[in-house]
Amino acid sequence: MADELVGDWALVDFRIHFADGREALEPFGPGATGWLMYSANGRMSAVLSRADRSPLSAPRLEAAHRASDPEKAAAFDGYLSYAGCWRREGDDVVHTVTEALVPNIVGLEQRRKATLNGDSLELSYTAGGHDYRLRWVRSAPRAEGLFGRHQATLEAAVRATQI
Repeated sequence: MADELVGDWALVDFRIHFADGREALEPFGPGATGWLMYSANGRMSAVLSRADRSPLSAPRLEAAHRASDPEKAAAFDGYLSYAGCWRREGDDVVHTVTEALVPNIVGLEQRRKATLNGDSLELSYTAGGHDYRLRWVRSAPRAEGLFGRHQATLEAAVRATQI
């Protein structure tokens, strides 16, 4: 199944299921976005984001460090990313983290049960007695745009910077 995971995947949803029967929680809210990428040479990257993140008061990436502490905290709470290497072990996919927004996971392995059904992928794991489930769909061909709903915004930004 390792070769079947190669490519890029768009997040469908991310839910935490509780053993006590409480309603499932969407930690990044409804409509969360994300990308998961697996390369054939064993590298991976994962990004998750709230759909309703507010922009920082700093107008440019280079000035983001000047945003207020509450703005930075909100940005941190609504975003997760890490990258590293990946491998298959039976029904699991194992991510060995080399870079991450949360520094505590660098050097650690993130083990996920991988359930592949055509162009749908579910990665799941249990932590703290809760079941975490991330559902992904294989990205559409390039004709739809590499960046999905953000394609027009990115194209406009590129046009604005061209001389």
